[in-house]
Amino acid sequence: QPTLPTPSPPQIPESAPTQIAEVAT
Repeated sequence: QPTLPTPSPPQIPESAPTQIAEVAT
């Protein structure tokens, strides 16, 4: 079997976690 390259994880912008934190709070 050919070795498949591992897909890089999607980069999450700093704005996304901040907005989620505000909603969760």
